[in-house]
Amino acid sequence: GQTYYQSGDFVQHFQTVHGCDSTVTLHLIIHNAVAQQFSITACDSYTWNGQNLYQSGDYVQHFTTINGCDSTVTLHLTIQNTVTHQFAETACDSYTWNGQTYHQSGTYVKNFQTVHGCDSTVTLHLTIHNAVTNQFSETACDSYTWDEQTYYQSGDYVQHFTTIHGCDSAVTLHLTIHNAITQQFNETACDSYIWNGQTYHQSGTYVQNFQTIHGCDSTVTLHLTIHDAVTHQFSETACDSYTWNGQTYTQSGDYVQHYQTVHGCDSTVTLHLTIIPSPTVTITGNTGFCEGSSSQLTATGGNTYQWSTGSTQPVITVSQSGTYVVTATNTEGCSATASVVVTVNSLPQIVILGNTTICAGNTTVLTASGASSYVWSTGAQTASLNVDAFGMYSVTGTSMDGCSGTASVVVLVNQPPVITITGETEVCRPDTTILVAQGGVSYIWSNGDTSAMMLVDAPGVYQVMGFDAAGCYNTTSVTVHYWDADASEVTISVPDSCYEWNNEWYCQSGDYVQTLQNIHGCDSVVTLHLTLRVGIDDHDVNNITLYPNPTRQSVQIRNSGSSIRSVTLYDASGRMLNVVKVNDYTAVIDLSGYAAGTYFLRIMTENGVVTKRVVKQ
Repeated sequence: GQTYYQSGDFVQHFQTVHGCDSTVTLHLIIHNAVAQQFSITACDSYTWNGQNLYQSGDYVQHFTTINGCDSTVTLHLTIQNTVTHQFAETACDSYTWNGQTYHQSGTYVKNFQTVHGCDSTVTLHLTIHNAVTNQFSETACDSYTWDEQTYYQSGDYVQHFTTIHGCDSAVTLHLTIHNAITQQFNETACDSYIWNGQTYHQSGTYVQNFQTIHGCDSTVTLHLTIHDAVTHQFSETACDSYTWNGQTYTQSGDYVQHYQTVHGCDSTVTLHLTIIPSPTVTITGNTGFCEGSSSQLTATGGNTYQWSTGSTQPVITVSQSGTYVVTATNTEGCSATASVVVTVNSLPQIVILGNTTICAGNTTVLTASGASSYVWSTGAQTASLNVDAFGMYSVTGTSMDGCSGTASVVVLVNQPPVITITGETEVCRPDTTILVAQGGVSYIWSNGDTSAMMLVDAPGVYQVMGFDAAGCYNTTSVTVHYWDADASEVTISVPDSCYEWNNEWYCQSGDYVQTLQNIHGCDSVVTLHLTLRVGIDDHDVNNITLYPNPTRQSVQIRNSGSSIRSVTLYDASGRMLNVVKVNDYTAVIDLSGYAAGTYFLRIMTENGVVTKRVVKQ
């Protein structure tokens, strides 16, 4: 069960089936198998163990060592191909290949090794075409056109083109341009102008032609403007005054001014002036009134009117504050303006403060503000008013400007809440009771408690004050009585086999205890000392017979004298077990579900009650 990987002597100890200590010694020699790998890179092909390999890949050979171990040798082979490439090129003037420049057409071969050391050759088939370079000179006036392009400046111009072999070539033009003269000038004169011995009286454009020293046709153009001196008269009519050239005239008359025109020509201008006085405009009307009212403004002094409101009537009605401007024009067309400032006084904003909800029997104070004097709907002329009744109360306040405003409030009078107390008021010791106040939203009990419920553990009068949401309150109270439980004893001796006490039947003499409630509802203990003087009777009463008795299942009851109304079954301790209602001379009681023993039957007939004993086997 143990594996060994090294040569050596290995001993194992054991006991024989007879219990003798024993050893087994293993003299072990381990020979290792061979798993060799090597990588080779070759050009085009590689021969390995007599096999020619032309593709890159992993090749495996299996063999057995001299010790008989299976072994492998793996060759990771990479084949790199040699290159033999030819290409053709066409160039202009020269061609550079691998750092060497060739100027002649021909075939050129390069030998090299690839990056993997494989011998390779590349052959270039080269064709060289020569480019063209040409120059010439020209002289022209103003411009020169060469190959559909026009030149306007002297200079050297080169045009590049491609020969039919695709070689970039150039032709250079050495150009000299002499400019013709095309001169223009402007002149301005008063009345006339002399140019080259000729006098001109009219504005216009005048041209003279000539040739330059280089023989270029030239022109000189005169743009002449003749300005006339001014002798001008005009009439003006103005209102109140007239300003002319910085001087104001207030009297009618003829006024002359000498000046030069903007073109420097001596001139005179005569003004025939008529001055008309402007109208005197006034505005009358009430310029201060209360909000909600209006006023009429009346303008006088003109023939027509234009108000800033857009109205053209002499009288306008205004209802808003602002500046009102009117322009009045007389029959001569002269105007004047006047303005007034209208102030519309705001109505006072009357505010009534005070509690508007009170409880019956209380009062509240209503206080008005926002004005300087007040008149209430009750006739009172004070700012404050005492109110103790339901209703609407209004007040009119007047400001210092004589403007009035009104405000009103409704005063509500709340009735006190109806407060009640629920809970047991007749309590048996040592119990407690909980009194619950109802009808309000908050409460205060006579003992200071503020919850709606109060735990009571003693007799007394408990009072609570209840408040509604408006703060009105009312008071009520209850009286809590505490009672003690009673304890009594009753002694009974009857000449019968069973006795009924408080709906319970007792068929043996003894002491029996019942818990009852007294007139106050308190649990009380009553002890019955019972003596049954007649034992269990088996004799026939009222002709009643039982059979079979003893019984294993049921017993049949027969009464030949009167009908049977009910039969009640009791055990020997007097515990009631079953009731059978009948209205017949016979009845059956099933005892199959009860244990063996003595049982009692209380038989009620129409003539009376009798108790019988029955035995269950």
